[in-house]
Formats: sequence, C-alpha cells, structure tokens
Amino acid sequence: MPAMRPNSARAILVVLAIAAGVGAYCGRRPHVTGNTKDVKKSDVYMHQTVVSRVHAGEGYYHALGDELRRQGYALRPFFHWRLPTLLWSLGQLPHPRIGQAVLAALIAMMVGAWLTLLKPRLGFPIACMAAVLVGPPMIGLAFMTLWYFQHELWAGALVALSLGMYRRNPPAAIVCGLAALAIRELALLYVVIMLVFAIRERRIKESLVWAMGIIAFAAFLAIHAVIVSKHVGTSDPSDPSWVRLAGWAHTVACANWMFLSVTPYWLGGAALVLAIFGAVCSGERRLAAVVILYCAAFAVVGKPFNDYWGLMYSPLLAVGLAFSIRTVVDLALKATAADRVL
Repeated sequence: MPAMRPNSARAILVVLAIAAGVGAYCGRRPHVTGNTKDVKKSDVYMHQTVVSRVHAGEGYYHALGDELRRQGYALRPFFHWRLPTLLWSLGQLPHPRIGQAVLAALIAMMVGAWLTLLKPRLGFPIACMAAVLVGPPMIGLAFMTLWYFQHELWAGALVALSLGMYRRNPPAAIVCGLAALAIRELALLYVVIMLVFAIRERRIKESLVWAMGIIAFAAFLAIHAVIVSKHVGTSDPSDPSWVRLAGWAHTVACANWMFLSVTPYWLGGAALVLAIFGAVCSGERRLAAVVILYCAAFAVVGKPFNDYWGLMYSPLLAVGLAFSIRTVVDLALKATAADRVL
C-alpha cells in the first residue's frame, strides 16, 4: 500500500465502514419470498436423473427434455437446456462418483494454487483463512450432497483454479478457463475478461487462444441450439427473460455462497463490500475485474432462485476478503501512526 497520512487512512477506514454498513443493511433480508431451496434441489435431482438415464444408454437431449417436461420446467429458449458437457460426461463414467472425486481434486488444486499465491503476500494465517473459506465448503458440497451434478460448482472451481495458476502456468490456466466455458456459458464473462487483458498486455498468442476458444464455444452453442430446437415443440412452455434488475439484494444472495448461504444475509452484504474492496486493493487486476463484473452482472441478470450462480465466483470473493483483512490492518496501523508522511 502506498504511503499516506494518518488522516487519509482514517478517512478510508470510515468510508469502508459506512459502505460495509450500507451493504449489510441493504442485504439484511433475502430478496425473495417462498422456498427457493426446493427449486435448487429439484435442479440437482433432475441432473442426477439425466445422468442415470444417459448411463443407461439414453441420449442426453431426449433424457433432459423428458425430465424438463416431467418436472414442469420451461423448455424455451434453448438456454433452459444445460450444455451437455458435464452431464453427458458423468453419464459415460462407470459410476458418477468418479466425477465427484475429480471435482474434489479440482477444488483441492484450486485451494493449493491460491494458498501458494497468497502466502508470500498476506502471510500464512490470512492465506489459510482464505483457504478455509473456500476449500471445506466446496468440498463439502461435492462430497456430502448431490451438488457435484451442478454445473456452477464445476465451472466456479475451474474459473478460480484458472485465475489462481495464471501467473505460474498460463497455458494450464487457459485450459481451465475454456473447460469452465464448455461446462457453463456463465463462464463466458471470465473468458472475455481474460481476453481483454491479454490484448491490453499485447500477449498475442494468448489472445489468439482465448479468441479461438470463444469462437469454438460459439459454434458449440449454435450446434446445441439446433439440436434443442428439434426436441422442442411450439406448445412447450417458455420463459425468455433472465433480466430482473434485482440489484444489490440478488448480488448479496449470489455472493453468500462464499458461506454456503448459511450466514445471515446482512453479514453476507458486509462481507461482499469487504471482498470487493480487497480485490481492488490487491493489485491483481484480473481478480478485481472478475469480482466486480460478476457482481455487476448478477445485479441485473438472474431469476430470484438463481442465487446459486454465485458459485461461479464465490471462491474469488474469499480471496478478496483475505486481501481486505491485510489492507484494513495496514490502514489501521497508518491511522494510529504519528501525523507525518510514512
């Protein structure tokens, strides 16, 4: 952190405290009424059923379309049909539990990558705090529930792993980022952010790889849409809009997956403010861009029960929270120093 006068440090701390308080107040209640947990559970069970049917030899699109109709989901537009990458792959395994183990390994690798990156900068205790906020909850979701059938958990782990290993191994980071995109189209925002940074930094080869990945994904999505169109009739229900303008409340609900949505919403609101602040102060421009843009996107896009989309970036919020702790400690030290330029 650059040198500053004690009064400046105090002012930043006051503004941060006010922002955290406002974030907590505005996020103190769930943004929806009713039991949205049933919706999330039905998604997971539906995906499990589709995997079982694919494993038994049925086609992915036939099985998914049948389950969507049977459970009363909208079938139009085609975005209601998840990309086949994850569920079809799990259905090809001798047992889906093998996929569960693969997911746990990805999460462990992601935690290790960020622990290695954070330890020299933040110290071992704070780095471990970030690891504890990320690792056990996500592995718990993978092993103690059926959430390993949920696309966002896989894609979020891959996005966080990609960003965590980017400095040391850019090719592997690109592979992880594009793998996340192949699983869930919500990862497109991350890939575009990485492409923009690569272009700005004149990384020509990297820019070309990210761009080709986006082009390949566009072709994949187009093929997916064509296949879906053959399984959808004009009488099938439609629900075309995900634009809800839910604002801060939905953003807090998404971010609360950093704590598996078990904390009070007001605490999630305050933690989100601190996480954004830490990401901005971290010096990691890609981290800050990903956190800010996903938060902004989910303030505008997403139905009330889509708060589990927060799994796409909640591991990175834990990293931002770790940076905020170090920054707040530094500011507190400066604020209590003698009134001179440090």
